[in-house]
Amino acid sequence: LLLLREFDQLANLPRRDNLVVYLSGYLRTDDDGDPALIPGDADPPDDRAALPLRALVRKVKAAPARRKLLVLDLTAPPPEVELTSRDRGL
Repeated sequence: LLLLREFDQLANLPRRDNLVVYLSGYLRTDDDGDPALIPGDADPPDDRAALPLRALVRKVKAAPARRKLLVLDLTAPPPEVELTSRDRGL
């Protein structure tokens, strides 16, 4: 998934850089009850493609940038958006 590749690139930022990450999308809970982001490039929107939010936050924290800001604009999918596995809304 494109989003995961982009997050992997955060490790290459110079220390002098500032990092701002804005995530907007759908949020589900995984089988363990942890929040997971359904990326926009999941086609069709599929919660099996959900990325653990904890892992994404860890990648932001590990980035060498001197200042970091993570903005999360996440919501449960509306009822008219059908996902391909069982419904696990927040």
